[in-house]
Amino acid sequence: MKKQTVTWLFLFLITFGVAYFFLPEQVPLYYSTAIREDRLASKYMLLLIPTCVLGLHVLYYSLLYRLTLQNTYMQRLAEGFILFLTILAYLSFIRILYIIL
Repeated sequence: MKKQTVTWLFLFLITFGVAYFFLPEQVPLYYSTAIREDRLASKYMLLLIPTCVLGLHVLYYSLLYRLTLQNTYMQRLAEGFILFLTILAYLSFIRILYIIL
C-alpha cells in the first residue's frame, strides 16, 4: 500500500481513538440534527467509515492499478478520485463526531 493510504487510515484511527472516550454508547451513522432513536448504532459502527475507505484503497491497488498499468493518465485520475472519496469520508466522519460531541 502507498504511504498515503496508511496516513489516512492512521488519521481516522487517531481521531476515533481520541473521540472514543467522549462518545455515547449509541451514535448516528449519518450527520443530521434530528437524531431518532431507531436510527442509532453502536459507537463501534463508526469504524465502518475507515474500513470502507481501506477497502477502497485495497481494491484500487490490487485490481484497478493492474488494469491501468500502461495508462498513467487513468492511474492519476483514479488516484485523485480515491483521494477525493477519502477526504469526503473523513469530513463526514468529523461531522458525525461534531454533532455527537
